[in-house]
Amino acid sequence: MRRTAIFKHDLFFEHIPDFFHVESPERLRVIYKDLARPEVAEKFIFPSWPPATEEMLKSNHTAAYVKRVAATAGKAFTSLDPDTQTSP
Repeated sequence: MRRTAIFKHDLFFEHIPDFFHVESPERLRVIYKDLARPEVAEKFIFPSWPPATEEMLKSNHTAAYVKRVAATAGKAFTSLDPDTQTSP
């Protein structure tokens, strides 16, 4: 059976978009709780991974996009598109 990889990390709880966005740490906690149920967890793999290098990011994104996202570091809230926001 093939399984889907899900990348989980406590760092993701620090992503807090502005209050108009549906994503939130609480929503993520609910998702993680459900993923921890044995009958759900057995359908996925949960690999660990090192921090992404710039070269790794550029293997999936343009250099311009990587630069655009990097420029948001430390800023309160930046919308990259209607569904994607950055946070400090």
